[in-house]
Amino acid sequence: MHLQVHVGPYPKVPVGPKGKVKSDASQSASYAQSIKPASIFEVFTDGSVCGDTAGYAAAWRDPLPAHPNHYAHQSGQLQRAGIASSEAELRSINLGLDSAHNWRDRALHRSVIVYSDNAVNLKLVRDWQEGVPSDRPLDPHVEHVLVRMKYWAALLHQQGVEVTLRWMKSRRDIDGHDIADIWSKVRSGARPGGKRWLWQRDSDLRWHIYQWRREENANPALRLALAQFKEEVVNAPPQ
Repeated sequence: MHLQVHVGPYPKVPVGPKGKVKSDASQSASYAQSIKPASIFEVFTDGSVCGDTAGYAAAWRDPLPAHPNHYAHQSGQLQRAGIASSEAELRSINLGLDSAHNWRDRALHRSVIVYSDNAVNLKLVRDWQEGVPSDRPLDPHVEHVLVRMKYWAALLHQQGVEVTLRWMKSRRDIDGHDIADIWSKVRSGARPGGKRWLWQRDSDLRWHIYQWRREENANPALRLALAQFKEEVVNAPPQ
């Protein structure tokens, strides 16, 4: 694929009284939270499965200057008996690439970073080659998603855009990732994790989302700006 995949390695650090050593995954979150050049478009993704329903979502900072702290999003839902969470996660990455293609500022953003908290899936994307036999045959549904990702990556590459898929540790209070997590759960019907602080974080961000929706509905100028921006994106000539 026409993309880079970054899943580490990260420096080893001692953990606990027995001196066990593990990767310092917090560096992945620090990178996601760092200030990037204006030419980089960042998208956060997550997937969720509840029963036979998968939800997947992508979230990114709203490109409108009038709404700088708002995260726009796309989400999807799929119902199929036995659908795996790995497919939901891959669909969220694919949706992230779709979002980057459709919503980035083509005059500004020359690089795209799509974040996922699933290192196994990112390694699968990195190693997968269409039409090449594998020791572990893929689910046809998963392979279809990978083909779609290849399409979006090639399209962005043709436009001169550098694409990186990057792993980041989850549950690190990163707004974009947590908002993608919420929307994926909304679509799958899953509930937040069992820890109290996770419930509180989920509740706080859902309140922010509710407030953003109220602000959009109460502000005709903002609604008009959003509509105009969508029109420009839809009708933009290929670059």
